[in-house]
Amino acid sequence: SSLINAPDQAESKDKEESAEKSLRMDWTSEEEEVISQHCNVMLGSDTIRFPTGMGSRHRRLIHFVAEDMGLAHWGDGKKGKDKTVCVAQRPPESSSS
Repeated sequence: SSLINAPDQAESKDKEESAEKSLRMDWTSEEEEVISQHCNVMLGSDTIRFPTGMGSRHRRLIHFVAEDMGLAHWGDGKKGKDKTVCVAQRPPESSSS
């Protein structure tokens, strides 16, 4: 009997994880792709400083994409409309001899 229920339990767990992920990410894959492309193009410079006044959702998306790309990212600014996100290449890991 437990063997019959195992796939149902796995499917249920997958649905729960998918629901949790969608709660954390309230943007589309297209929006992710736009930010990713922007980061790839602009990273020839030292640091990308995104414009202020974007809103928390957009800033959260930039942080998410930067983390996914392995980039350094941080917030800057104190008040809502002054807040922005900066993104840069992570320094190469130094090998200690």
